[in-house]
Amino acid sequence: MPGAVGPLLSPKPQVNEIPGAVYNNTPPQPVSGQGVALQADSEGNLLVTIASEAPPNPPGVPETPTAVAVGTGSTSVLPANAFRTGLVLINTSSNWISLSFGSNAAVLYSGISLAPSGGVFEMDNTLFTTESVQAIASGASSNLAVQEYES
Repeated sequence: MPGAVGPLLSPKPQVNEIPGAVYNNTPPQPVSGQGVALQADSEGNLLVTIASEAPPNPPGVPETPTAVAVGTGSTSVLPANAFRTGLVLINTSSNWISLSFGSNAAVLYSGISLAPSGGVFEMDNTLFTTESVQAIASGASSNLAVQEYES
């Protein structure tokens, strides 16, 4: 095939010149983590398949933002939610707010404590739970902003 042009205007190879490649007419379809030999077609073109995986916890859909008035006794902030994929809690009050998860009552200045005027708890893959959330504050009617995400 005189005049055939390959990459960078070089002559197109007449034979498979990829050392160690396996001749194949279709790209390989490996499963995640499976190693495969280089695959080449009859013209020496490398065949590839690009794969991607979903993140461990997809971001989810934001629910309607809410606010909870947290008192000086343990207060329920959110019930358990099997569909929860994320959660952000922001202390917008001038008091300290401490959090608890599951059936445990919140204890002031214990566990996760949010500083006044902007302390934030952001649930990520290492702190993830679908359990209920309780809170307690150092002053009455302390505002806790809540943004929950669901699948």
